[in-house]
Amino acid sequence: GHSSTTLPDGRVLVAGGRTGISPASAVVLATAEIYDPATNTWSPTGSMNVARRSHTETLLPNGSVLICGGGDSVSTSGQMPIQSCELYDPATGAFSIAGDMTVARTSHNATLLDDGSVLIAGGSVGAGTSTPTNLAELYDPSDNSFTPVGPMNFTRLAQAPAKLRDGRVVFGNAYAGAGAISPDSEIYDPATQAFTIIDDMVKQRIDLGGLTLLDGTVLIAGRVATG
Repeated sequence: GHSSTTLPDGRVLVAGGRTGISPASAVVLATAEIYDPATNTWSPTGSMNVARRSHTETLLPNGSVLICGGGDSVSTSGQMPIQSCELYDPATGAFSIAGDMTVARTSHNATLLDDGSVLIAGGSVGAGTSTPTNLAELYDPSDNSFTPVGPMNFTRLAQAPAKLRDGRVVFGNAYAGAGAISPDSEIYDPATQAFTIIDDMVKQRIDLGGLTLLDGTVLIAGRVATG
């Protein structure tokens, strides 16, 4: 349930997560650390202001890292979503509060767009994974603001979309809760800030991520076929 991001200098930031799945012995972490491939070593860095798991990390064009949302409990069914976001500064190793999303969410996704803004979409807005949402918003790093866009045509949870070469973002498959997964897919166009339904995927799946290949196509493979 932690997150990781490759920084501009090649080091890797790892933040948050949980130490186990038993509420009696495990905790949700606010701590973070840095992996340095040059020395093959790990070292602690500043801690987040909020302990969180199942959140997102997004490297911004200025080199800082945006961390958003997540859950507050080691128990997936008992966790409540977090609304706050924060920024990590690699130069100082410190985290600062960036502001609040328009809704609290966990197990959502975040995609850096070509203009430097971040599209934040889907996830659960209630306890556990019981309340998947179609709500989406944009984070503007110039003023740390969050603005609603969309919404999406379908609710989504634990899915990583793929950004195409033209800047649009593809979302494959939908999750309606209670194990209901469908192949419903759509695409986000930053020019219109709208989501448009596209052809279904061949097979429904969750916990998926898309990889944009050199020829511009997107590869989606494996993952979970039932909820």
